[in-house]
Amino acid sequence: MRLTLGNHYGGNATALAADKEFVYAALETPEAGIGFCRLAIDTGKEVQFKRVEEGKIVNEIDHVCEPKPGSRPASVVTERPGTPNNFDASSAGSSLRGCAVDSANLYISSYWNGKIYVCNKSTAANIKTISVPEVAGIASPADGHLLAISAGAVVKIDTVSGAIEPFISKSQLTAPLGIAIGPDGNIYISERGSAMRVSVFSPDGKKIGIIGKDGGRPVSGVYDQNGMLMPWGLAVDNTGCLWVAEQDFCPRRISVWRVDGKFDREFIGASTYAATGGAINPDDPTMAIDTG
Repeated sequence: MRLTLGNHYGGNATALAADKEFVYAALETPEAGIGFCRLAIDTGKEVQFKRVEEGKIVNEIDHVCEPKPGSRPASVVTERPGTPNNFDASSAGSSLRGCAVDSANLYISSYWNGKIYVCNKSTAANIKTISVPEVAGIASPADGHLLAISAGAVVKIDTVSGAIEPFISKSQLTAPLGIAIGPDGNIYISERGSAMRVSVFSPDGKKIGIIGKDGGRPVSGVYDQNGMLMPWGLAVDNTGCLWVAEQDFCPRRISVWRVDGKFDREFIGASTYAATGGAINPDDPTMAIDTG
């Protein structure tokens, strides 16, 4: 089944979360701005949030965060060639880095604002914000608690009190961005920079392995399905397989990895924006070549 984002022109889903009824998507693009929507799992269609404000029913789902998350400052250098942290969390491009859900609330992280927005998951109404510096991916291991990537490390957050405590040190990670929790409690963290892989930690924060080729696959050269490039969003299905969304256009890829860490399969998406760079091989008209 395909989930359809509807009339969100140019809407890139920067982060996803799900419960038994809905998939929740944080959206951000230059054309559409910042938004948030939910999609019914059984139909794949968008279901609008509804709430009453000043006596009126509000269906608008864009810009649910107040104050609105800021965009990346124009002065920020997002590529650091030759350094171990090239393509770190600051290079992800959007402000909304993570999304999580528990039985009552939605949580949306804004990297450039250093905040996690707590919203009612039925109405998307703002409840409060929690200040977390350079916050990227977030995940909810239990009601009222979050794990969050913050300034290159992982912290534990009590969403009721707002208390934050260290969990996984920065020294154990390389440019971390996304985070997910498996059914066994293991923690998966996507890493960029010189790593370009996923690191796996036990529920108590001890590193127990990696998934994907260390260093990933090259930006140009021979394609290697066993390597990731620009990994971001993560999800673990009920069989224990890890799904990895890669923030790259050549190709657009979601890779799937088995419990033992071995590559299982991949899904390749459409071409790059506007399908630029496509051509027909003049020596073999049955062959088309495209940058995506």
